[in-house]
Amino acid sequence: MQRCVDAIAASAAGGVTSIASIMVVDNGPASTVQDLGPVEGVGRVPVQVRVLHEPVPGASSARNLGLAAATTEVVVFVDDDVVVGAGWLDALLVPLAGASPAATDVVGVVGPIVLECPGPRPRWLTANLEVWFSALDHGRKTRPLGAGEYGWSANLAVRRSAALDIGGFDTRLGPGTAASFNDDVDFVDRLRSNGAVIVYAGDATVRHLLDVERLRLRWLRRRGYRQGRAFVALDRIRGLEPRRRQPIHAARALAGAIFAELPRLVRTVRNPEQRRSVFADQLVQRALRVGLAAGRWSSSPDPHST
Repeated sequence: MQRCVDAIAASAAGGVTSIASIMVVDNGPASTVQDLGPVEGVGRVPVQVRVLHEPVPGASSARNLGLAAATTEVVVFVDDDVVVGAGWLDALLVPLAGASPAATDVVGVVGPIVLECPGPRPRWLTANLEVWFSALDHGRKTRPLGAGEYGWSANLAVRRSAALDIGGFDTRLGPGTAASFNDDVDFVDRLRSNGAVIVYAGDATVRHLLDVERLRLRWLRRRGYRQGRAFVALDRIRGLEPRRRQPIHAARALAGAIFAELPRLVRTVRNPEQRRSVFADQLVQRALRVGLAAGRWSSSPDPHST
């Protein structure tokens, strides 16, 4: 945590953007974050670090507390396992502070996220699998996000008024809930639903520090399965997925996914030549399909109970 906070302050200290305060939201079951002292900001001016406590589990609840507590026009979000570099904050905020009339339509900015492993990078972790670990790369150019393009809240700046107008992050989605993902997708879609613009800032890069647990194939399998269930949860929230399916149809879909995918996984595991990228890609895609089927099997309309 301290490393993340220090990097944010250092990024601002080397640029022109000042920081009003840094807020750390402790979202654990018990308070685990100690009060952090002030850090050095622009012009060597001390920046106060505020530690807030959100007892309701979930990253979306934690972010919403930060939004409510902020007093600035723009709020910047990062995760505690990312490290920012020199010039990051200026690059992220330039599209929101532009002098052109079009800048008034910009309500949010996202930036690239690159992965950093604690040791040797697994051979199976190829570029096409990085998105499963929250990597983001839309190129080096700064431009509006296109249709179907998204950014992640590990590297996000947003106009506070725009975020509050849409009710903040949906607390039924995201890490810490049963629907572990799609909180970013939902937030970006609702922000730009009225024609507002989200910009991708190609120079505002952060490094996502992966822990050892995430570099195991069993974590990747769980990731794919949970993503499948999160897709169903998001569809239900949006009214695109029937709240209750005929049990016989849902049972057939789930059984079909299990019996179709598990034998293929067994055959893949037995082939040592495929225990690298091909195996990992097949693993996560098949886990995703099983997660989709399992999510649709559930008759509950509430993603918290799926």
